[in-house]
Amino acid sequence: GGPLQAAHILSTQAHPAMRFDLQNVICLCWRHHIAGPDAWHKSPQIAVAWLAKHCGAAYYDYLQTIALQRKGQRTDLGCVKLHLEAERKKLMARVSVPLATSVLGHHGPPEDSE
Repeated sequence: GGPLQAAHILSTQAHPAMRFDLQNVICLCWRHHIAGPDAWHKSPQIAVAWLAKHCGAAYYDYLQTIALQRKGQRTDLGCVKLHLEAERKKLMARVSVPLATSVLGHHGPPEDSE
């Protein structure tokens, strides 16, 4: 159903401090995120049931606990930027290193360079 999108588990309108938390994001296609009859935004009860089935029932409660702890806190966008850049760097290392090393015949996990 369409291009992939980042979907927030907890609403960023209700929990603005969770907007940039990577634990609060899943990847969904456009249809399952916004447009389909069972889309994440159209059926919150179905979304929570799906999350419980695939991530464990405690995960939603865990996110709500974090959101309550952060309630009223301002988001430091500079820190968010640094954190997201570091996470992107780790992800890119995982994605690109195995492709490059597989050409050389190395099939093990990438070695940590940090």
